[in-house]
Amino acid sequence: MARPRILEIARPSCHLLGVIVLLLAALSTMAAQELPGQDTVRANIADTLKSSPRKQPFMTEIGNFRHPADTTSILHSNQFRHTDAIYLGDLLWKIPGVFISELGGPGQGDQLSFAGVGASGISLLLDGRPLNDPVLGGYNLYDLPLEYVSTLERVDGPRALLFGSPSPGGILNVVSQQYSNIHPMTKLRFFQGPFEHILTDGVFAQNVSRGLNAMVGIQRHVTDGRFTNSAYDSWNIRARFRYDPSEQLSIWFSEVYTKSTIGLNSGVDPITSPSLYNDVTVIVRDQQSYQITGRHDLTLGAVGNLLNDSTSRTNALLYYSALEREYSIGGGAAAPPVFSDMQESSFWGIHLSQNLRWSFATLLVGAELEHRAVEQSHFLPSRTEQYTSIMGGASFDPAAWLRAEFSVRHERLRGVNALSWGSRLESEVAPGATFHVGHGISYRFPTIQELFWSDSILTRANTLVEERHSLTEIGVDVKSETVELSVLGFRRTIANALTFSQIGPLDGARSVKIFNIPSVEIAGATAGLGLEFWYFQIEGNLTYAAYKAQGQSDRFSPRLTSVGELSYRDQLFGGNLDLKIAIRWKTVSEHAGLQFVPRMLITAQQSKIEIPAFTTLDLYVAAKIGNAYLALTWENPLNTNMMTLPYYPLMNRNIKLGVNWEFTD
Repeated sequence: MARPRILEIARPSCHLLGVIVLLLAALSTMAAQELPGQDTVRANIADTLKSSPRKQPFMTEIGNFRHPADTTSILHSNQFRHTDAIYLGDLLWKIPGVFISELGGPGQGDQLSFAGVGASGISLLLDGRPLNDPVLGGYNLYDLPLEYVSTLERVDGPRALLFGSPSPGGILNVVSQQYSNIHPMTKLRFFQGPFEHILTDGVFAQNVSRGLNAMVGIQRHVTDGRFTNSAYDSWNIRARFRYDPSEQLSIWFSEVYTKSTIGLNSGVDPITSPSLYNDVTVIVRDQQSYQITGRHDLTLGAVGNLLNDSTSRTNALLYYSALEREYSIGGGAAAPPVFSDMQESSFWGIHLSQNLRWSFATLLVGAELEHRAVEQSHFLPSRTEQYTSIMGGASFDPAAWLRAEFSVRHERLRGVNALSWGSRLESEVAPGATFHVGHGISYRFPTIQELFWSDSILTRANTLVEERHSLTEIGVDVKSETVELSVLGFRRTIANALTFSQIGPLDGARSVKIFNIPSVEIAGATAGLGLEFWYFQIEGNLTYAAYKAQGQSDRFSPRLTSVGELSYRDQLFGGNLDLKIAIRWKTVSEHAGLQFVPRMLITAQQSKIEIPAFTTLDLYVAAKIGNAYLALTWENPLNTNMMTLPYYPLMNRNIKLGVNWEFTD
């Protein structure tokens, strides 16, 4: 059977890339004749680049919601580069309430949730542009290299309405690394772990001409996998051209392309395997099925202070994404697949927003238009649809210790209108201590897959309608030079909660059911702590979330999770060695777990399997020597048996090594 023509997607984008380069080069030449001849390295960039005494006008930051960016945040590359993180999922534990259901190996499609809300209700953005798959609703966190990330911005509660949809569970905005350097800069990253797990990444950036910077990066990520049919092979290529014609305007074009192949073994067979955790004797459910995916994400963006006010920003985004997925059910050794599905989809959109700031108030208004299409699929009909929304928000500061916020968003999809709104009151009750309370109503529309997927394994119990989320939050934040503490209590009620349920054997006929649960309640609390004393630092979070459907308690996700680390950090040998020694813990309470369905890339509720509670420890050392970051990890030294989804055992005891090296000149 012929392989999918994934690489053919690159052809139109390559032509577009060439046009953009020529256009920006011409613009930069014109600007060089009109602007003073000034060049420099951007002073507030996280990367250590050589500087020039001359100054080039440019926008200080693009792609981020928070101005200026908090370089001391644990989610900023200044901080997380000094860890053993490999991909985005290795950082998200730092956000209270975030939980990742892991499938035991790189690229397998780990499932992200926030306080009980799944990936389809969380907006993942790159520099403000949407990344969520219009068919499935989620995003593979392995598709975005960590070296491309400058900082992560988490926006939840009523504020999330202003920046993305669907967003009942909040927004995660990935801000990319930005460069403006007259000297060439090269970064190399290498990682090696067990089962031939290797990651290699290279980045090059340099100013092409006055005000025009070019960046290109390439990553290869491979592993043989711990178990049979879990091998992963991924290529990622990203490029960006950024043009700064003045201090008030920045324009950029970027492309991120990922192609990956992975084996989908459907987990370990508990009946035929002598042990679930023995790498040698374990038997997987499916030894042949696989998936090939290809994805292009192109973005043309502009950000400017068109009103000559650095706090009043204008943002414009034009974006396009093309996605391909081949899912094949194997036919045995040396035999062609029994079945293959080739799925092609795409989406493009426009996003406009304007921020205005006065001494006592801030106003943000914006609008979005997104066109979504399914061009080809065995399980889906060809279709197109449009999503439109307008949003607005205002915050008022009647006193130095008091702030009030209100946001509203109107959305329309498939002829259905939804009006979401949120409010928040914040008060500084003591120096460094802030109390806040919020309430809001938001909606999540069904995904294309939830509405239209036609397969023998899936049944629909009724006509699916949109979810309605009602969220109330109350919390306190405390911050000083050595302590950061956040405590948040929440209660979320979901009317018509869209739910997948596993009611039969995996991939069996009519084995998965999708329906609306009339009423779901998720209540709980999150807490985050950052503490520094002497040369030690503690970072950690704790989440408790109780899930009730129709008034009955269910434990499809763990009620209690905690992740954190205790580290010692010091500069030795006259500051030439920046050393960090850390012990990281992860605690997950017992739960029923969700059944992963590879064919649909979804997780479904099930009640037949109980996942035991576990606590695991990792030890790692991170050292910065010159411009090189070294990391050595001893993962799970106690050899704890654990899993978060049945039956996908997580890694046993092993060693990982990483090197991240930057060259300038």
